[in-house]
Amino acid sequence: MTPKLKHLLEVKDLQCHFRVHEGMVKAVSGVSFHLDKGETIGLVGESGCGKTTTAYAITSLLPRNATIQGGDIVFKGRSLLTNVKKDKTIDIFDEQIRKTRWKEISIIFQGAMDSFNPVYKVGDQMVEAIRVHEKVTYEQAKKRVCELLATVGIGPDRFDHYPHEFSGGMKQRAMIAMALALNPSIVIADEPTTALDVVTQYNILREIKRIQREENVAMIVISHDVTTVAEMSDRMIVMYGGKLMETSPTMDLFENPAHPYTMGLFDSIPSLTGDRKEMAERLASIPGSPPSLLEPPPGCVFHPRCPYAFEPCNKDLPPDVEVSPGHTAACFLAEDLYHKRREDEWKKLR
Repeated sequence: MTPKLKHLLEVKDLQCHFRVHEGMVKAVSGVSFHLDKGETIGLVGESGCGKTTTAYAITSLLPRNATIQGGDIVFKGRSLLTNVKKDKTIDIFDEQIRKTRWKEISIIFQGAMDSFNPVYKVGDQMVEAIRVHEKVTYEQAKKRVCELLATVGIGPDRFDHYPHEFSGGMKQRAMIAMALALNPSIVIADEPTTALDVVTQYNILREIKRIQREENVAMIVISHDVTTVAEMSDRMIVMYGGKLMETSPTMDLFENPAHPYTMGLFDSIPSLTGDRKEMAERLASIPGSPPSLLEPPPGCVFHPRCPYAFEPCNKDLPPDVEVSPGHTAACFLAEDLYHKRREDEWKKLR
């Protein structure tokens, strides 16, 4: 009997670095998480925190100077890093990863404006993606593409149009359809609503959620926009400086963050309700700048900007503290901050 898989996807202590002229950029350092069937997790954090590198490492879509220094990525019980060469670089054309990429794990790329080849018709590009992985005729693939375009609100008459004939929102919806063309188990959505107006963003997010629910697809949503990820995710992962700061069910994270960095992110989000003066007093930015990943600071990578930092933070790596079921934070003060935040919220409600 085949053993039951614990998780659909497991990222285990992933360490992905980039070779540059100045040295090694430690883009991802020891990140671990899992994803189950039909679940959506959100990766959030400031630009350059390692969230896109983490997600793209899953399909080996990384530049030539990328190296895997340690860890593993396991999908359906098998490693996706068998294509790592002796010099730690990745063979992106490895046959096994090419069979998995797009067929089982697909991507909604950031900036659909530039994701389609401008000299080929949109429909033909989608047909090609299907026929590379499945033995079907052109007409069979075309029928499937037209059905997919219809699910995202694009008529079959648009099949023979070029990318420049699509609006930004239509390109984004076509990219969503293309990502679903082969019924993948996982879809990675990298900033799926970047550069779109608010109404189009809302419609696209609603469309993604509907399709995911109907197809039972697992998703990884990447964004620096916390509210966008919260709209879609079951769990959220907060990254900073190439490391995982906090992971939690979405609602618990918003109600009771346990890491100072997460608190800083949430305190910088304006509210559409409430007193303006009170909101202005509450809103605050995180002082300082993200660290250089060529030479990240010792100890907790966030300690130079942390208002709660004390002596152990600048020399020792903080442990992953579980503050509630499924909610962990990499901070020496995680439990104290979590319970203090809860007490403060209760006082406001009284």
